[in-house]
Amino acid sequence: MTRRGFGAPGFGRALSVLLLAVLLAPCCRAEAAEPKAFFYKLDAIKIAVEVGGPLDLEGSRAPELFTGEVGRLSHFRTALSRRLGSKLESCGILWDDGASDGVVSIFVYGRLEQPPGGPPLYVYMVQGEVLNSKLETHRSGPGPHPLRSVIGFASDDGLEAAIIDAAVATVSDKLGSCES
Repeated sequence: MTRRGFGAPGFGRALSVLLLAVLLAPCCRAEAAEPKAFFYKLDAIKIAVEVGGPLDLEGSRAPELFTGEVGRLSHFRTALSRRLGSKLESCGILWDDGASDGVVSIFVYGRLEQPPGGPPLYVYMVQGEVLNSKLETHRSGPGPHPLRSVIGFASDDGLEAAIIDAAVATVSDKLGSCES
């Protein structure tokens, strides 16, 4: 399997196409007019965190983030769920794994890159979606409703914090202004 780095021919074009697709996706989707509509009438919600494959054009599904680091992956999922749960609870939505009316799902993709002449960096993408069964009678329907995607770069020691901040930011966009 051949890996492309930042300096490899075609990497810049591929990353540009990917960034353009991610940036244009939200403007091409029909979304509810009001930010809190995704969380309409929810008093409790489940949180699901999935770590997927590398961020590449081959569509591989084999996870590369936290590979072979079961403890790190488990800690990351727990930390992300707690931080997201705290944000939701500050807006009056209880984080409850038994909730049946809604789920906020966070999907994380990424891989390690070795830029020429620099330290290794992770490139990652965070995507999210909200499924709210209480929206069945609302004009936007139950979903899933996609959240804004975030692409970023982070060093190994700042990877978890960067991804968690990105995930909380995507959910916060739809929650509106609540205490944090």
